[in-house]
Amino acid sequence: MGIIKPGIGLPGKGDRYVNFAIHASLLYLAATFFAGKHMESRMFLWATASLTALNIGILIHIFSKGMLNLRVTLLNLIQLAVFFQLHVQIHNVLGTSSYSFSGDAAPLLLDWSRFIALHTLKALDLPDLSDALSITLLTRITHHQSIAAGVALFCMRFMLGIFFLGAIFRGIDLLSQTNWPSKISSRARTCLCYGGLSSAMLMIVIACRGNQGLSGWHSWPVNNLLNLLDFGDALQIFAWQGETNSPIMGGCFRVVVGFWMIGQAYRLYSHVLKEALREKIEALAKIAKSIELPSAIRVEAIRKLQDYGKYAEPAIPTLVGLLANCHKPVRMASVDALKGINHRWARTEAAQKRVPAFLERLEKADKGTRIAAAEALGEFGPHAKAGIPVFLKILADEHEEKKVRDTTEQTLTKVGMAAIPELSAIMGNTYEIEHLREAAARVMTKVANEDEKIREAVVHTLVEMLDSHDEKIQALIGKVLKDIGPDAVPGIINMLKSGTLPRLIVQALEQIGSIAKHVAFSHIIKILSKKPHQKLREKLVDIMEELAFSRETALSRKKRAIDLRQENGDSLLKTVVHLVNVLKDEQTNRRVKAAEALGKIGPPARKAVPHLVKALHDNHAKVRSSAEKALRKIVLPPVPSLSVLVKKLAEGETSDRIDAAIIIGELGPRAKKAIPCLMKALADANQGVRIQVDRALGRIEPLWRQHESLDILIPCFVRGMGGLFDDGFRPDMPGEALKKIGPATVCHLVEARIHFNYDVVNHAAEFLEAHHPEWRESEEVLTAIPCLRKGLENDEWYVRCFAAQVLAELGWRAKGTIPDLLKAMAGTDRNVRKAIKRALADILLRKKT
Repeated sequence: MGIIKPGIGLPGKGDRYVNFAIHASLLYLAATFFAGKHMESRMFLWATASLTALNIGILIHIFSKGMLNLRVTLLNLIQLAVFFQLHVQIHNVLGTSSYSFSGDAAPLLLDWSRFIALHTLKALDLPDLSDALSITLLTRITHHQSIAAGVALFCMRFMLGIFFLGAIFRGIDLLSQTNWPSKISSRARTCLCYGGLSSAMLMIVIACRGNQGLSGWHSWPVNNLLNLLDFGDALQIFAWQGETNSPIMGGCFRVVVGFWMIGQAYRLYSHVLKEALREKIEALAKIAKSIELPSAIRVEAIRKLQDYGKYAEPAIPTLVGLLANCHKPVRMASVDALKGINHRWARTEAAQKRVPAFLERLEKADKGTRIAAAEALGEFGPHAKAGIPVFLKILADEHEEKKVRDTTEQTLTKVGMAAIPELSAIMGNTYEIEHLREAAARVMTKVANEDEKIREAVVHTLVEMLDSHDEKIQALIGKVLKDIGPDAVPGIINMLKSGTLPRLIVQALEQIGSIAKHVAFSHIIKILSKKPHQKLREKLVDIMEELAFSRETALSRKKRAIDLRQENGDSLLKTVVHLVNVLKDEQTNRRVKAAEALGKIGPPARKAVPHLVKALHDNHAKVRSSAEKALRKIVLPPVPSLSVLVKKLAEGETSDRIDAAIIIGELGPRAKKAIPCLMKALADANQGVRIQVDRALGRIEPLWRQHESLDILIPCFVRGMGGLFDDGFRPDMPGEALKKIGPATVCHLVEARIHFNYDVVNHAAEFLEAHHPEWRESEEVLTAIPCLRKGLENDEWYVRCFAAQVLAELGWRAKGTIPDLLKAMAGTDRNVRKAIKRALADILLRKKT
C-alpha cells in the first residue's frame, strides 16, 4: 500500500475536491450534449476553459499529495471528454482557421475523437519515440493554427503527463513492497549504466561518420532530452523543433535516459512528500498510543497511518508497541497497519529493539500482560527466534497459567523453521519433562501444517529420529507423523535421494496409516516412470514389496478374505511364476493379459512386484497401464469411499465408528465434506470415538472451529444439555462436544440464557462459568447482543427478565442497549422493571476495566 493505493486516498480533503470536480464535469457535459448548437458561444467557451482550469488545478493538488486513486482516474477520463468539447468549441466559435485539415470537408465528431486519441498517445511519450524513429500517425486534423488551440493541447498533454507519471510512481511503489525489488533494481542500474555508455559511444561514432562538429552532435541529445521531459511536446505544439538526426539512436537514447530520470524524479517526489507528511504521521502516532482516548478513535488513527503506506515508517515503533495492547481491536489494527506500511516490518531495527522488552514482560508481568506480550511476539514470526529459550521455559513450567502456556505455544508455532532444532532435541530426549515433550510434538505438528517447505524439513527430521531404539521416542514421532497425515508422504519418499534407509521410510509410512500407502504408491510410480538410477530403483522396489507385506488397518483386516496361499499355496505360486514369465513374452496382448491376471490375484501375487515395476517401462502404453493397475491391486489395501465411511460413522457399531473416524482422518483435506458429520460425532457416547473424531478434524482442517456448520450444530448441543433434542439428532454427550469446540460456543451459550426452557438456561449458565469464566470480557459475547435486544421485546416476561440479567452482567459493554432497556421498562411486569433498573445501574456505573 503506498502513496497511490487504488480506491483509497490519503486522509484529507482531496477526495471531496475530486468528487466535486467529477459531478460538475458530468453535469456540464450532459448540458452541452442536450443543448447542442446553443452552447456555441464565447460565454460557454470560457465556461469550458474555466472548468478545465479547475480540474487541472485539482489534479495537480492530488498529485502533490500522493492521492492517485480510481476516482482520480475517472476524473482524467471525464476531463478528456471536456477537452473534446473545448476543441470543438474553439473550432466553431473562434473560427475554422484555428486548425488545419486535410481535405475540404468539415471535420466530423469521429475526426475530433481521433485527434484527442492521437495527442493522448503523444502524452505517453510513445509517439515521441515514434517521432525519433520517423514514424508518423495520420489524422484529418493535421495541426493547430492558433494560440488558443495550442494552449488547449498543451494543457491536455500536461494533464495526461502528470497522470501517467503518477501511474509510473504507483508501479514503482508497488514493486517496492515485494520481496524481489532489490535484485531487479541492481540489475536495472547495471543495464542503464552500460546502456548510457553504449549510447554515448554510438553518438560519437554517428557524429564522426556524418562529419558533424561538436555543436552538431551535442545539440541532438539536448533536443531528445527536451522531448523526453515533455517540454519537447510544448515545443512541437508551437513549431519549435530541434535537430533530429539518427532516428534509431534517438529512440534508444530516450529509453535509457528516460528510465534513469523517472527513478530520480520518484526519489525526489518521495522525499518531498515524506517531509510534508511528517507532522501528520507524528500526530496520528500520538493519537494511536494515547491510552486516554477511546479504542475506536485510536483504531481510526492507526488505519489512517496504514493509508499513508511506506511514508508512515516513522510510526513503526509506535505500532509495534501497540501489538501488546490490552484491547484486541487496537492490536489487530496495528498488525494490519504494519503489514501495509512495510511487509518486512519485523526485520526493521525499530521492531527488533522491542523484542527484549516483550520477552521481559512475558517472564515477569501479570497474566494479561504476559498473554498480550506472547501474542505480540507471535506477530514477529521467525524474527522472534531469540525468544525460543523463554518460550520453552514457560512450556516446561507445570504451574504456569494454562492460557499463558497456550498462547506461548501458538507463538512458538509461528516462529516456524527456526524452532525445529530445539523442538526435535526435546522430543528425542526421554529425560525431559513429559508434558514439555508433548508440547514440542504439538508445535512440530502445527509448524509442519503451516508451510510445505517447512513440512518437508520437519518430516526429514522426524524420519531420521525413527532410527532411535527408544519406544517412547518412536511413539511420539509416530503421533506427530500421524497428525501431519498424508501430506507428509511426498517428503518421506523424496528422502530416498538423500540416502535414508528404506526401512525407516516404510516405518514412517506405517505410522501415518493405510492411506499413506496409496499416496506413496503414486509418488513411487511417478519416480520409476522417469527411469531413475539403479540404486534408487532397487530401493523403491524394496519399499513397494515392504508395503505389500506390511500390516493392514483394522477395517481392512476385518473385511479381507482367507489368504489363498493357505489353501492352495503351491498351485498359486506356480501360477504367479508362469504369469511373470509371460510378462517377458514378445506379444503385447499376452503381456497385457498377464499383468491383468496378476492384478486379479491381488496381494498373494506380491512376488511379482519387481517384474511389474519393470513392465512400467514397456514400449506399449497398454502394458504400462495394466502393470500399474496390477501393482495397485497387489500392494494397496482397499479404502472405502467417503460416503461409506460417513455412513459407518453415523450408524455403525462402536468399533466401526472408531475405524471410520481413523480412515477419514487419514484422508486429510480430501475429506472436508465429512466435517459436519465429524462435528456431530463429537457428542458420541463412546470416548474412543470422540478422541478419533477430534484427531480427524485436526488433520482435515486445523481451523474446523470456524466451519459454517457450527452455527447449526452448537444450538443443538446447547439444547441437548437441557434435555431438548431435535428430531433425528440425539447427542449423548453435548457438553463434551462444546468443550472441544471452545470459545466459538460462547455466543450461542449466552443466547441460550434467554431460552424459554429453564433447564437450557441453567445448563448454559453453569457451562459458561465452568469452562469460559472470562466470557463477559470476550469478543465473542458482543455478537450475542442483538439477540439479547430481541429478548427484551419477547412476549414472555421471564425471557425479558433473563435478557436484562445478562445485560447487567455485561456491564459497560452493553451500553448500546440502553435505549432498548428504557423502552422495555414501560412494561407492566414488576420483575422485569426491577431487572432492567439493575441492568441500567450496572451498565452506567460499573467502570471499564
